[in-house]
Amino acid sequence: MKADRGRKRSGAEDRRRLKKAHKDSSIYVETHDTMNYEKANARFHELLYDGCLNRYLRQQILAIRRRTQVYRRAHFTDPRRIEKSWQDHQRVVDAILAGDEDAVSRAMIDHIAIGGQEFAEFVAHIPDGLVDV
Repeated sequence: MKADRGRKRSGAEDRRRLKKAHKDSSIYVETHDTMNYEKANARFHELLYDGCLNRYLRQQILAIRRRTQVYRRAHFTDPRRIEKSWQDHQRVVDAILAGDEDAVSRAMIDHIAIGGQEFAEFVAHIPDGLVDV
């Protein structure tokens, strides 16, 4: 019983931190501060990984993010992308706070899909002579 109450308290604290991190990042969207938004975005995602309570999954996601970091940086050169990212995060936060696991899943899949599309566009625009195939 104590473990269950501890988990509920921890979950509430995780949700509070996630909500605050998201709210705090809005200033970077408003000011088009891509460098600080990138940092806030990484923090937001790390809080999501922490909240999943799956250490192995967290390690795997962080390893993938480290390997793809250079490509993901290009996403935030467009201020509209920062706004879209923040809006996606808002959907995630709203779903988490509502306790709607299906909505969380849909919001995250939509958010990840946009990143995949942008990566494909990035690769499609690499000059021919830049990469040996």
